[in-house]
Amino acid sequence: FNTSNPKSDIDWVMYRAAQLPSPDQYGAPALPKPSGGRFSTAFPKTELDWVVYRTKDLPGPAVYPAPKLPSPSGGRFNESNPKPQPDWI
Repeated sequence: FNTSNPKSDIDWVMYRAAQLPSPDQYGAPALPKPSGGRFSTAFPKTELDWVVYRTKDLPGPAVYPAPKLPSPSGGRFNESNPKPQPDWI
């Protein structure tokens, strides 16, 4: 009878991983050095600047005259003299 102890799946995975090189053993490729170009020196408008720019020539609400409202008619203030609290008891 066979009394050997064969490798399990995990053992085979560990054995194969030990044979492979790690990522840092490959080395990094040489990258080209940056050249030319420059940072932008522009000052673009912010959202608030655009709102001011678009609305500066629009008429404001005070430019238009107020509409003529009808005068209230009738009615008067309550002039009754109610009983004080102790008189209700």
